[in-house]
Amino acid sequence: MKVFVTVATHEQSFTRLMKQIELAAKNNPQDEFYVQYGYSVIPKGKNIHCEKFMTCSQMKEMYQKCDCVVMHAGPASMFDALNAKITPIIVPRYHDLDEHVNNHQVEFTKFLESKGFPIIAVYQEDSVEGALDDVRNGVAAKGYEPHQQKFCNDLEDIIEQLVP
Repeated sequence: MKVFVTVATHEQSFTRLMKQIELAAKNNPQDEFYVQYGYSVIPKGKNIHCEKFMTCSQMKEMYQKCDCVVMHAGPASMFDALNAKITPIIVPRYHDLDEHVNNHQVEFTKFLESKGFPIIAVYQEDSVEGALDDVRNGVAAKGYEPHQQKFCNDLEDIIEQLVP
């Protein structure tokens, strides 16, 4: 499995996620991990490929080439993954672990779950490796329809009603 990991551009390190990626890569040598690590520590492993930052188009290319994406709880990244028909593994950053300025990522992730978005949430007590196993075993949630497509479908229905 090819796994894309992104932490975006926030200036606080996301060491917890990088350590979990190192462990997952070590325990799953058949997988390839492509990591955009930003200001975090650089994860080490024979099957880990790292870039400090990526452009938006590079990230979208990774969504197309990878089977799975692991990311911080950033709305833009998350919706890009969903629009690419990928169920994202969301790992929110925590304030008490000095990963972010507050807990808005935790709150955002819980909100997404409460609204039924097809995400796999990995909270502080959970493991990324377990979430990757869920993806491997087909447990990943399905069914997200991008709002653009729904709008177009609704518009087509209206036009068909107006124009016989």
